[in-house]
Amino acid sequence: MKNYKSIISGALILLLIFSLNVKAAFDVQGVGLFRDSNLCVLDSSQNPSAVTFASIQTSQDSAIARTNSSGAFCKPSIFTGGAILSNSSGKVTQAQPVVQANGRGILITEPFGPSGAVSSSGDPTAFNSLLNKYGGSTMLVFEIALPQGCDVIDDDDDGEGTASVLSGINDFSFPTCSATGGLNVFCNDLSSSGLLTASNVLVPASGSTPAKVRFGITSVNFSADSNLIDSILIKFDSQDIFCSSSAISPLTATITAKNAIDSPTLSETIGTADFGAPIKALDVSGSASSLLISELDNDSIPVGNTSSQSLIDPISGLTTEITMINLWIVPSATNIFSTAPSSSDVIFSDTSLALSSAPFIVRSSSDDNSAPTGTVVIPIKKNDISGALSPAKNKTTITIKNLGLSSTSSSGSSSGSSSSESSISVLIYEPNSQAVVNTPGVASINNTSSSTNPQNYSAFSYLSTRAQNQTAVISNVVNETSMLTQPLTDADLALVFARNTILGSPQIINFTSGIASSSSGSSGSSSSSGASGCEQTVCGCSDVSCTPTSTQIQTFIDSNGGLSSIISTGGALLNELISAAKKLLGLS
Repeated sequence: MKNYKSIISGALILLLIFSLNVKAAFDVQGVGLFRDSNLCVLDSSQNPSAVTFASIQTSQDSAIARTNSSGAFCKPSIFTGGAILSNSSGKVTQAQPVVQANGRGILITEPFGPSGAVSSSGDPTAFNSLLNKYGGSTMLVFEIALPQGCDVIDDDDDGEGTASVLSGINDFSFPTCSATGGLNVFCNDLSSSGLLTASNVLVPASGSTPAKVRFGITSVNFSADSNLIDSILIKFDSQDIFCSSSAISPLTATITAKNAIDSPTLSETIGTADFGAPIKALDVSGSASSLLISELDNDSIPVGNTSSQSLIDPISGLTTEITMINLWIVPSATNIFSTAPSSSDVIFSDTSLALSSAPFIVRSSSDDNSAPTGTVVIPIKKNDISGALSPAKNKTTITIKNLGLSSTSSSGSSSGSSSSESSISVLIYEPNSQAVVNTPGVASINNTSSSTNPQNYSAFSYLSTRAQNQTAVISNVVNETSMLTQPLTDADLALVFARNTILGSPQIINFTSGIASSSSGSSGSSSSSGASGCEQTVCGCSDVSCTPTSTQIQTFIDSNGGLSSIISTGGALLNELISAAKKLLGLS
């Protein structure tokens, strides 16, 4: 028996040793991009820099070796939100995800030896071997299955549209890719593949079947390939993929090699890429006449380090660091705000950010030709004082006091719809690329005359190159052909706000009526102790002590950013939810 146990123990030890020394065929991971769209690497001080694949030319060099000083690539990030909507003829446009201010991608690398060098433990011909195994470049296809809750931006009508930038394919963007010197890869040059077409290179999610992105290898340069540890970088720009607010952590994509799109005879998993946790950019709460806007991730407000116009709007090609953004407080009607807060009314919790100019209200396009009319615009910059903290390394809370309300803001509009007037949406706008970023939201709309047709809404303002290209493509899909415009009227704002609600923008429902009641001494306003005002109770202002229904509780949860947001925020909102649940169950 002792000998038997010894044999088993020895076998287990050998198996463990063998397992520890077995290397995966490829190293696959989710990575962040630098502001020039190349691979982003952190140094020992956590400062980012770019790795250009063209610079990797020696047998002792690789993408992995470039991280030796810090051991890390920049983290990928995906800010959640967005919705897929169809028009009245059932055609899907998918043009409203969250525009991401930081690039992210998937890095696939051949096995490498110690310190990233070519050695007996590495395999610098792994891609070449795979190509030969699967029958060459016309037969090998790589398939990325996106995480559950995420999707590709594929308008489902690939034969329509005439925008030259998309080569006649009616999609807003395809992923791009690059590789080190031993390989030639393709992501959207579909003529290079015998398997990929415009209709299958991007495949939207369907039920429990994940969305897919496909790409291939055009050719292998054997001489370079035999000496280099090669890598492929699949780059997802601002609108290639998005993850809804219901996406579950961690966001893991699976990469498979196949010799056919359907029913392959050869297939193997290359690896999995972890994009980390899905991120909500901001938490927004209100008390009396103040707003509290909190970053939930260091990159929520995209100022500093890797963010650039090129990552948000790849058509531009500009790669300078973003140093300024505008915070928009968008109302659901033009008359909600009467005066903008003063500069002294905007308070930052740390020194990483500062005002770049005084806040103002948009009354006409001459004030701001991107923000909807009635919006309070708060211009924010990277703080340039000596000793200021890095905005990319700090989460900042912004307090905005003394939001001036008009006397009619809570008394109802001419149409009698007071509930729509008492709501706001908080968005982040990046002026260079002219886009709402990291927060789901609308910057522009096209003609709103048709109530049955979902309008062409864009997170890009109507003056941006991205919006103009999108509109040129989408004009054959939706029922209206007019170009995008700035939201100017109450009717525009009502539609914008309805869309922002669907998309999951940071919302405060009935916030302005709460401010109005607090200024007149109403007991319904929020107190400094953190108690909920009537606008933050399950039953609203009509009956703050009601016994709520399950529908009212669910509406309360949805209106305050979801259950996880309420739990993480804590305080009055969480207490109200617990109290309401107890009342519903008859426990109090």
